[in-house]
Amino acid sequence: MDFKEHIEEEYGLKVANDLLNALNRTSSHALLLNTEKISIEDFQKQFPHIKNHPYIPNAFLYDKNEYDLGKSIYHDAGAIYISDASALMVAYVLNANKDDVVLDMCAAPGGKSIQTSILMQNAGVIVANDLSYNRALVLSQNVERMGRKNIVVISNDLSKNRFPMNSFSKIILDAPCSGSGMFRKENKMLDDWSIEKVKKQAEIQKKLIDLAYSYLCEGGELIYSTCSFSKEENFMVVSYLLNKYDDIHVVSLTNYKNVSLTPINEGITLSYSSFCGEGQYFCLLKKDGKMPILNAINEDYIKEIQFKNLNLKGKLIKKNDALYLSPTNINLTKFNVVRNGLKLGEQIKDNFIPDYHLSHFLPNTTSIVLSYEEAKKYLHGDTINLDVSKGFHLVSYLGLNLGFVKASGGQLKNHYPKGLRHN
Repeated sequence: MDFKEHIEEEYGLKVANDLLNALNRTSSHALLLNTEKISIEDFQKQFPHIKNHPYIPNAFLYDKNEYDLGKSIYHDAGAIYISDASALMVAYVLNANKDDVVLDMCAAPGGKSIQTSILMQNAGVIVANDLSYNRALVLSQNVERMGRKNIVVISNDLSKNRFPMNSFSKIILDAPCSGSGMFRKENKMLDDWSIEKVKKQAEIQKKLIDLAYSYLCEGGELIYSTCSFSKEENFMVVSYLLNKYDDIHVVSLTNYKNVSLTPINEGITLSYSSFCGEGQYFCLLKKDGKMPILNAINEDYIKEIQFKNLNLKGKLIKKNDALYLSPTNINLTKFNVVRNGLKLGEQIKDNFIPDYHLSHFLPNTTSIVLSYEEAKKYLHGDTINLDVSKGFHLVSYLGLNLGFVKASGGQLKNHYPKGLRHN
């Protein structure tokens, strides 16, 4: 069975033809705006031809040939996250708030965790996991760039290194899949597709959704998603869970009825033939019962962390020389932790060296404002000639923090991470 035959069997001839014809159209581009750093109105003034996402207020569609935003200062400063219009629907529908304790089970490269963190106003707790350590490192870098304080990044097999049951109020399971929803972006994936691959992924997905159920507390919500059009990987996986447990049910997402290939009682299937993004399936599930009080959010206060007399909420954790502000009381000693919340910097003897992550979290109110040419030099890794008081300072451009410098002898010595420097 080839892909067209498979889709025709699942959705009918018209949908199959529409999907295959849409493969020849240009792939779409979308972004999520971090409104903590720049307002929607100011961003629209800078880029007047961007289009509003049909559902998400702080998401936009754009023409990459006109605005190559992935190479812009807004990307470097963590004001935007480049994503896909359909993928952005998952975290938006889950709609976590600052009182939630969230688990993102397969989180890399981090878009859904970051979008959830913005919805939560950088409060509460998100544990973002990826089985692949290398992918978890990419996830950690995106958390750093976007200045997120409430995300803990881990890399574990959660079927072996387990959290206690009922630990999370909301769970994102963006499961590994056969990837047919991404064929327009990655044509080579079509050559790699097979019905055997679909069936193999479905078995993995069932194990993951079972695990997600065990971690979800009473009254909690789970969003299951894939970038596949195959019902074997989508509603059939959800049906497996519904048939196994009688205390969880599908939440009917009536607002998206007109854009879904599937009936809303089976979840929402977005298609690049009928929506402004790539292919995406998602289904929101709710566990019955009254939500308990979860004690995972860290309510400790730190009165001073030896830099700018900051008053921040969290728990100070030291790992070797590195200092982190952890958002959670969850016991993570048996887990492989990549980033335990906000990295503040390094304490080397009596010297505190603030971290790039901290620079993207802090407001720009105390920053040194750079000119365009100075900002270019800074992002290139160059020293800037400017006489200011000795010590560490934030530098910013267009109201966006770029990073730290260390002032000495009329010069600003560059502390922009070497791996991020560019022309």
